[in-house]
Amino acid sequence: MFDLVDAMRTRVITDPAFDGSRILGAILFEQTMERDVRGVPTARYLCDDQQVVAFLKVDKGLAPHPDPRILRQSHPPTGSTAPATARPTTPCRGSSSPG
Repeated sequence: MFDLVDAMRTRVITDPAFDGSRILGAILFEQTMERDVRGVPTARYLCDDQQVVAFLKVDKGLAPHPDPRILRQSHPPTGSTAPATARPTTPCRGSSSPG
């Protein structure tokens, strides 16, 4: 099922209209960050080719609870959640860096 969702997401983010002039950022799930778009890691593709900032969704959803309250699950340490593709070693092409 995730393969179908990923194919749809790829069609959307590779569309020429999906670029930094219209889209500021995209929230990505861990599984999305682990995949490639046109042979490039998703976050890098968004940054370099589309000039869109990728944000990693780090929460784990809602925790089961015996009474009617709804609680978020606790967060793991950020370094253990972010895949290597989420940490580019160079800035996005075309971005301006201070200094």
